[in-house]
Amino acid sequence: MMHRCWRVGITGVSLSLLWSFGIPAVMSAQGPGTICVLKVAADGNLLGILADAPQNFNIVVSLPLDRNINVPIICEGLGSLALAVANNEAHPTTFSTQVFTHDGVPICVKGNFEVPVNGATGVTFADCL
Repeated sequence: MMHRCWRVGITGVSLSLLWSFGIPAVMSAQGPGTICVLKVAADGNLLGILADAPQNFNIVVSLPLDRNINVPIICEGLGSLALAVANNEAHPTTFSTQVFTHDGVPICVKGNFEVPVNGATGVTFADCL
């Protein structure tokens, strides 16, 4: 019971810190063209982390353990955005990423990266601009 309380407390503090760093930037984005959607699709469960920069990052967001994940991102930050995924399956897993505008128009497609068992890989989006 005590461990559950600690988990809930740590989760609450983490989410409040994440909100204080990330949400005001998204909320201050003006116009419909400033918000994009990053879609990560895989044939198995992947554990993902999204960072605002590949090195010397300021904000890191943990993605849910799932096969298909959609994450709102700021379009202007696409050039420095970095995604790291780890395979959580007992077999190699393939994944792909797509970035969509707010209208659903794809602006960047990267795909068919294979992640070995107990392996991890990273993707950057600087060439999507």
